[in-house]
Amino acid sequence: MTTYLRFFDYDRAFNYYSNLISKMRQGYNSKNLSRIIAKPALILSIIKLIEDGKSVNSFSYVELDDTYKTIFGEYFIEAHQEKLTPLSYPYYYMKTDKFWHLVWTNAEIEVNAPSAAWIKRNTKYAFIDQELWILLSHESYRNRMKQFIVEEKILKAFKGKEKNVFKALLQFLMVV
Repeated sequence: MTTYLRFFDYDRAFNYYSNLISKMRQGYNSKNLSRIIAKPALILSIIKLIEDGKSVNSFSYVELDDTYKTIFGEYFIEAHQEKLTPLSYPYYYMKTDKFWHLVWTNAEIEVNAPSAAWIKRNTKYAFIDQELWILLSHESYRNRMKQFIVEEKILKAFKGKEKNVFKALLQFLMVV
């Protein structure tokens, strides 16, 4: 069941969360300097589950895994990815982005390289901010957010790097 709130400012919420997502940190591929699209692919996976009728704001690792792999695969070539980033990385590290929260089985534990087994053992599920959940429950805002993520965080993952490489090469040639 989809609920719309009469007095919820969807535009303001969209601006707030699109700003957070635009500032979301992404790792870089070492060979081609493109951004790794793992976190955007995870958010798109959440959106896909909501589109498919998910009605509870909780996301288990197992529930997200297949959807994440499918979405990552859809953009793999366009975003110049070197390999599929395991879901365990964005699932764990997106907690630093202020809208993704992990529910721990015991106390929060820090780790540098979370594996799927580690995530399953140490977390119950994850959830997003309630305001983001409400925003993504609204079809037109969900579609806007999806378009924003694809255009700004996935397709631009490589674009612009050519300019940086070209600019660095020009600067190098000017010095020589």
